[in-house]
Amino acid sequence: MSKPDLPPSNVLAQLLSTGPLGMVVLDADGRVSWANEVLLCQLDTQAEDLIGRTAGELGTPWLRQLAEQSEFVHVPEASAEHGAGGRWLHCRFEPRADGTGAIGHVLDFTEIKVLVEERDALKQKVAALDPIDPVTGLLNARGLQQALAPQVSRSRRYGNRLTVVLLRLGQAGEFDERYPGETGEAILTAVTQLLNEQLRWADFIAHLERDEFVLVLQETGAEDAAGLITKLRDALADLSLGMDMPVARFGEAEWHKGDDVGLLLRRARAQLDGLD
Repeated sequence: MSKPDLPPSNVLAQLLSTGPLGMVVLDADGRVSWANEVLLCQLDTQAEDLIGRTAGELGTPWLRQLAEQSEFVHVPEASAEHGAGGRWLHCRFEPRADGTGAIGHVLDFTEIKVLVEERDALKQKVAALDPIDPVTGLLNARGLQQALAPQVSRSRRYGNRLTVVLLRLGQAGEFDERYPGETGEAILTAVTQLLNEQLRWADFIAHLERDEFVLVLQETGAEDAAGLITKLRDALADLSLGMDMPVARFGEAEWHKGDDVGLLLRRARAQLDGLD
């Protein structure tokens, strides 16, 4: 198949100068010998600031980074006409066909960068509203507040007994240090399964921090909660995943008149913290 003819030199020059890509040509010594108008606009600079200079002689750090082909180069707002946060550029160099120097193509990723940041911000907002912990499938701290508040209101109105149990795996801060990554997640999964098997359908469980679970026991007083704690302590001690398991620690608090969700949980935590 024959190759298409090149456009006239004046048309080719216009294409190179005004096309969608920033373009730069380096000579055999690595000096800028030509740059198109798009690149000058992208960098908000003048031709004399580039032509005849090597990367080390370019006037600003981000110009040097561009020549060094950093993955993405941020052109600050003060040096860019468009975009509230400046521009994000990427440069790729290829050897010239004649073997002397290189040709660089500069892409403006600013709009894509902004869209990615907006997407990530929305994902964070959605995650903050999600009541479910992604590791265990249990309620997270937000879900616990939503589920526990009606139970506290019910106890306040009708006098129903209600107890919360705070379970910590090991001493405070020990879990992440001893069981990082997949090892810790395997333990959390096993503990979650055990708790689901031991609790009644009317009770519910939340996973707060990596090492902490909360058990909400409806129609249950402190004495019955103590029996469940003993049962859980023994079951967790017998849990074996082929490694030394963290020692389970418990704190509990029964609802008293005047308690809200925060006070009830703080009393359980105070008892737990007293064990460390």
